[in-house]
Order: sequence, then C-alpha cells, then structure tokens
Amino acid sequence: MEENELHYDYYAPETFETKVSDLRQVNTELNLTIGNLILESANDKATISSLEETVGTLLFEVAALKGGAA
Repeated sequence: MEENELHYDYYAPETFETKVSDLRQVNTELNLTIGNLILESANDKATISSLEETVGTLLFEVAALKGGAA
C-alpha cells in the first residue's frame, strides 16, 4: 500500500488436461500400493502355511512322545 503496487496471486485454472493428468498420477500410485499389498498378502500366506506345517509337525511329535502315534 505504501508503494502503491498491486500484487495478484495467479492460480492456473484447472483444465480437463490437468485434471486427467492428476488422476493418472493418483491411479498410478494406487496401482503401486495395491501391487505392494498383494505381495505382502502372498508373503503372509506363505508364512502362515509354513507355520501351520511346523505346528502340525510339532503336534505329531508330541503325540508320538505321549505314545499316541507309532
């Protein structure tokens, strides 16, 4: 005000092209996140399967020690 200057903050209007570009970026990020979650899920399922096998083996050994299995 003291220098009698006008300041204007310019905001670029959102166009169809910029919106599509933004949505493509969001879509790419979501696909990457989904891919990572699928990999984590597969790893978790493999771990669970391995643990179930270990528990089964341990139960068989406990039964054998108690004389319940030949």
